[in-house]
Amino acid sequence: MANNFNVNWALYYAFKSNGKQSGGYIRYWMVLHDIHPRRTVSFSFMRALSFFTRRKVAVFVHIPKTGGTYITSYFPNYGFVTLNHALLREALDDCHVPIGLIGTKFKPRQYHVLFSTVRNPLTFFRSYYHHVVGHGKWHNHDHYDYKASQKGFYYLMQVILDRDDKWPSRKFLYPQLFDQSGKLIVKWINKNESLDEDVSLFAQSLGYRFEKGEKKRVAPVHELSEYYSDALLEQVHKVYQREFDVFGYQERHYSSNAILLHRDVSRYTVTYDYRTDNLNLGTSLITSGSK
Repeated sequence: MANNFNVNWALYYAFKSNGKQSGGYIRYWMVLHDIHPRRTVSFSFMRALSFFTRRKVAVFVHIPKTGGTYITSYFPNYGFVTLNHALLREALDDCHVPIGLIGTKFKPRQYHVLFSTVRNPLTFFRSYYHHVVGHGKWHNHDHYDYKASQKGFYYLMQVILDRDDKWPSRKFLYPQLFDQSGKLIVKWINKNESLDEDVSLFAQSLGYRFEKGEKKRVAPVHELSEYYSDALLEQVHKVYQREFDVFGYQERHYSSNAILLHRDVSRYTVTYDYRTDNLNLGTSLITSGSK
């Protein structure tokens, strides 16, 4: 194991994420060695199925708080595998894998089609806040943002906007879409706001049929004005300007070619360096508005 290996992210996942109370040392050992038995079995089965059906295996890169539970419930169970809270990385240290996400050395193959879902940053943080602060019977007192969330939405946002070692942070909000080399690994990106239509088109492209389900809200949802003051709105738009632009959440785009990362993105050459937080849209190098 490399001398500079840091295990903060593995410790958090093994002992504190999702209120886990038992089996921590086993999970810790498995994460350190990138061992995922259930995933290995699933991929082996899907590979065999792909061979006989001549269909590619859909691999869902699940970004938390973007509607992933809904997709995993209603997308066809066959030909479909999920990478939960994962970052595809060669080096599993803290400068490549922030606390809150799980590093994995999974390598996409020719028969894999990776897809994911993004969301408007404003509603993403609203959902994230309710997840962290707790609702109903769900409360994870060990979550790294739990204490900050108890001081209110504004306070939590200031904590997030002032850090770069945990996810989410002031860095690009969706690093899961890229591998360590910066390559865009997903071929299809859904938007939470048009989820049914996007997933249906994606399933159709693979020869599957997507059955719409009932969306269940597990946390209260209020108007954005109840969360964001004018000053906070301006702050969030400045820091996450890239996300608003490249995913089409406002009319102006950074690129002269008006790159829009939505649905089939296989034609785009987009790279992102997590360590330097640089997003490159072909010829344009886009840095965070906070820097």
